[in-house]
Amino acid sequence: MEMLEDYGEWRSGSSTIEQDSVAASGWVSVERLLADARRWDGAVWKSGALDRTMARVRRLGPQRTVLVRGASGTGKSIIVRMLHQLSCARNEPCVVVDCSTIDRAHGYDLLFGEPGGNTARSAYFTLAAGGSLVLDHVSELPMDVQRRLARLIRGLEERGGSTRPMVLAVSNRDPGAMMGREKFSAELYAMLSPNEVVMPLLSARREDIAPLAAHFVSLYGLRYGRSIRVISERALDALVRYQWPGNVRELGNAIERAVLLAREERLDLEDFDIDWGDTHCACGKSIPRPRAAARGRALEHAIREVLMRSLRQASGDLAQSAEMLGVSRPALSRLIGRYGIRQQDWQAA
Repeated sequence: MEMLEDYGEWRSGSSTIEQDSVAASGWVSVERLLADARRWDGAVWKSGALDRTMARVRRLGPQRTVLVRGASGTGKSIIVRMLHQLSCARNEPCVVVDCSTIDRAHGYDLLFGEPGGNTARSAYFTLAAGGSLVLDHVSELPMDVQRRLARLIRGLEERGGSTRPMVLAVSNRDPGAMMGREKFSAELYAMLSPNEVVMPLLSARREDIAPLAAHFVSLYGLRYGRSIRVISERALDALVRYQWPGNVRELGNAIERAVLLAREERLDLEDFDIDWGDTHCACGKSIPRPRAAARGRALEHAIREVLMRSLRQASGDLAQSAEMLGVSRPALSRLIGRYGIRQQDWQAA
């Protein structure tokens, strides 16, 4: 169970900024890339495709049953958070369920419980009463569980009431296409499809790539104590032309690695640990592929340096160091073990 973070207003950056004196010809400031972008609760975009998606999210906020679908890495979790914060359940718990872990034998008890039985207290619908229930990977539920879920949602909609949870079904597959192959319940799809939000692929909204890259540069620069102020035009060109099969998540991971690897307060093409494949730059030439082994060693060295710097600044306090890095304490402990960092290492660094 988790309570989602406060919802931020949809806003646009200022369209008038002073000329960045740092950025010479061939370089673009991070500030300028974000200047005209629209931002809402972690989402950053310029494209008309996302304008239409966000407008639909606003309209669907008051609804009690919504389907959010799109390929992996497109940002479905941000849409779910927005819908929760726009709903009347914004101040109540948001329970997230990974439906891919629910099998037929336990699906009934975990989702629905039995009235008057011992499982009713722990059933997810009971835990989410009055709040939101996020059914992640809903298309992975067994068919008979899907059918019962449809009947339950219909009953809740007919009865109404303040304790009825908002149901946010999430899928990285197309339930409509699956229904045609008898892999998704027609009854459940009929309940979900009227209120559907579809997240477009990043490759279908390339005008969002540059502001997203700048957003991630700011985010990871702050997290890792790296001041990256500008990005080269040739790097931006390569980022925009790349296909991004992993969508926004892949772009974020690429920028995180680049921020860690950057040797100066700027990002250039050589700082990206990406196999560009057949991507071509504006001049028509192929973008050179990185030397994977050398880049891998450089990345590991950069991560180790970041970890040791945070430990040194926190005087070895793991909780404080983890907070500085934006990770959990157990995750930090695993990283320290993985990179073989000892107390004398960060003290002597």
